[in-house]
Amino acid sequence: MARLENDLQAADASVAQVQEKLAAKTPAGVQDEVAKVLAQIAQAEAQLADAQWNLEQTVVLAPADGSVVALALRPGVMTVPFPPVPAMTFVEDEQWVVAYFAQNEVRQIEAGNEAEIALKTYPGRIIKCEVEAIIWATAQGQLPISGMLPNTGFGAAPDMRLAVKLMPAAKDADLFLAPGARGSGAVYTNSGKMIHILRKVIVRVGAKLDWLVLKLH
Repeated sequence: MARLENDLQAADASVAQVQEKLAAKTPAGVQDEVAKVLAQIAQAEAQLADAQWNLEQTVVLAPADGSVVALALRPGVMTVPFPPVPAMTFVEDEQWVVAYFAQNEVRQIEAGNEAEIALKTYPGRIIKCEVEAIIWATAQGQLPISGMLPNTGFGAAPDMRLAVKLMPAAKDADLFLAPGARGSGAVYTNSGKMIHILRKVIVRVGAKLDWLVLKLH
């Protein structure tokens, strides 16, 4: 950037020199000299603008409130578009839970349904949630782009589960949820209400069992 600014100043100085030679040169010679210097100025200005744009691209703005983890940047490190290697990982402050259900289990689930989960990071605790949405798509529904015909033989398209997005509710809304934490839970739909009590008991018993740490080594 400093070098380009110096080049621009040098080009401006050349303008003054050309003006001093106006009296000693023919009109045609003066015009050629002026055109040459103006071209140098335009080139320096373009290079400076390009350098300023590249400098602006080094500033990365967070898409939301959150924290940067796994930062790989160090003084002298260069980041390039290819190969695509991430320089950092961004974790948002707003968190939610993704629950996976068999495809024939989600037909009764609706947004707003009550849900409860028990994570292994919080043994014995029941976290109240609410269904926000069902993600009606899986990688099974997408064929890869290649020169080969789709493989539809046995085992080529496994019975993949559908994801249901749950949002912690009430007093659990501000609870820290470790990304990647696993557990179990249930969604209480508008159908089968007579067995909701039994399902809640199962979830609570499972949460108590998370206190057990079994290691045979």
